[in-house]
Amino acid sequence: MLCASLIGVECPIIEFQLLPNNRQVTTNSRFSVLIETTIPKGWHLYWKNPGESGLPTEFTWKLPPGIVLESFQWPAPSQFEFEGSTFFGYEGRVSWIANFRTSSVKEFLKGEIELSISWLACNSACVPGESQAASEIAFGDVEIQEKKNSKKIVRALK
Repeated sequence: MLCASLIGVECPIIEFQLLPNNRQVTTNSRFSVLIETTIPKGWHLYWKNPGESGLPTEFTWKLPPGIVLESFQWPAPSQFEFEGSTFFGYEGRVSWIANFRTSSVKEFLKGEIELSISWLACNSACVPGESQAASEIAFGDVEIQEKKNSKKIVRALK
């Protein structure tokens, strides 16, 4: 995690996890990955439309050949007010869902899904930062589900 701190402003520790619902995928299939973080108490991150202040949290993917990001689901943000400005974002535990599809050709046996997240965290001051997360994924003849992660994804959809 990288964080550009201002003098006298502590950088919050914001780490992200990737939790795929399948650890092995097949050709012509779909799978989901839960992106999870816990924002330290007193801090917040911004939604894709931050409002009157702030910067959107940005997700940049690096994917193995044959895997395509199909859709990305943002959780509903909270609305905050500070010194007359309204903005939208998140506090505490947050989960996003990325949905992927695989090609019709098995292009790798094992690969890594990598994610770079750029964020602006604020409390009484704001500091920009960047976090990295990765998860291994395998291509095979049958799907192998990661049941614990699948349950978390279902809960995040509610």
